[in-house]
Amino acid sequence: MSESVLVLDNSVLSSLFAAGWFDAPSFYRPEQLVLISDRIWNEEFSPYHDVESEPAWATIREADLEIVQTQALGQLSKPDWSCIALAEEIEGNPIVVTNDRALREVTMRRDIHAEWGTHFIIRTFKGCGITVSDYEEGVEMYLGDVTLPGEVAAEVRSTEK
Repeated sequence: MSESVLVLDNSVLSSLFAAGWFDAPSFYRPEQLVLISDRIWNEEFSPYHDVESEPAWATIREADLEIVQTQALGQLSKPDWSCIALAEEIEGNPIVVTNDRALREVTMRRDIHAEWGTHFIIRTFKGCGITVSDYEEGVEMYLGDVTLPGEVAAEVRSTEK
């Protein structure tokens, strides 16, 4: 098993789709498992996008919401809680990847690692998981889908391998 497992939320999936990178990732660390909760896939992502099957680079997995105490830790949607539940079910070093500030904060309060989706995109690109031509073609669409501070958007635009 890998040193860490990535759990992607809808904001990351949607931004990959918006940028045209959804089918592009070929992860530079193939031993790294990428998971998407079935609630994210079926309730938040797929109904709003024309995607016929799950991506080859990820695994859709059911998450048990009964294992998480959801009441006292913020107002998240059930699909967002399913990311946390999935991460809590994983042994090792799970990382929830999101562009959602509330999900990120609740995840970190539960002592689960979190990574901004934009950092994940840059790391994947630099690690050759997205080609230069695909990145250049999709970067403005990505930035149109994700709300970022100006300095972060500038870094995304100027990122090179």
